[in-house]
Amino acid sequence: MSKITNKQAAKIANLARIEIAEAEQQHYADKLSTIINWVESLNEIDTENTLPMAALEADLPLRADEPQGDNIVDEVLSNAPEKQLGFFAVPKFVE
Repeated sequence: MSKITNKQAAKIANLARIEIAEAEQQHYADKLSTIINWVESLNEIDTENTLPMAALEADLPLRADEPQGDNIVDEVLSNAPEKQLGFFAVPKFVE
């Protein structure tokens, strides 16, 4: 069972750009722990003899991969909180 700490909940909120009060950190840590524990419980399900619900066909039609010529970089980045050299700038999240 994974237990999310208040510090981890605050970091997740920061990465998601959500402000949560220090008093609410425990509440969100508990909620996140519940979700993670539920997802981890799915690993206990025996799917050995379970057939897939759908299968992809091997011969899917493909469209031509051609550039459209639309240069909308400024439009796309207009709502970005941070940008550098025409790209989205994001904080480092893998340590």
